Amino acid sequence: MTGVADARERFAKANLPFPPIPPDLQPRLEALDDFLFGTRHDGPRPYSLQWYVDELVAGSSVAPYVLTGHDGRGMNSWAIHYLLVHGPLGVFDQIPWGGAYSDDVAAVQLMKVHWTQITDLLGAVEAAAARGLLAADERYIVVCSDFFGSRWWRGRLGDEPAWRRGRSLEVLVEAAIDAQEMVEEGNVR
Repeated sequence: MTGVADARERFAKANLPFPPIPPDLQPRLEALDDFLFGTRHDGPRPYSLQWYVDELVAGSSVAPYVLTGHDGRGMNSWAIHYLLVHGPLGVFDQIPWGGAYSDDVAAVQLMKVHWTQITDLLGAVEAAAARGLLAADERYIVVCSDFFGSRWWRGRLGDEPAWRRGRSLEVLVEAAIDAQEMVEEGNVR
């Protein structure tokens, strides 16, 4: 089996929807652990989500990657993680699942909505970049986490982020709308 097939099988075995993996990253996806898949082998485990956010915001040269799967610590700090850096987009998503007190049924529904919003956001940001509406060092960075706070920002790497904060789904929707409006208006904001 391929990494994508293994990942799909593992998510299906857990009755979870499969997250969006851009086609160019799919051939590189491999199992990193029993329920962790990715294209990147360095860095901490995905529960340390803020490390990955800080790395991207600082302007570090990061090759496109995806990390997804189950990770956490203790009795209740467990989540399905989805970390994606692809072109001008960075998405860092943690949805509580598999902890002692988490509502796993509600989490599955939230995953379905998040994966749809991320797919829309990815398409809009890629379209904006393709039309030259984003500078080469400009990024959309979206963080969705009940553990570490949810926020999004569009700006130049290395700048101090002016985060727009909200609940996880709200920040995904706002970022997707912002990117889509940029594409529809056809001008740099």
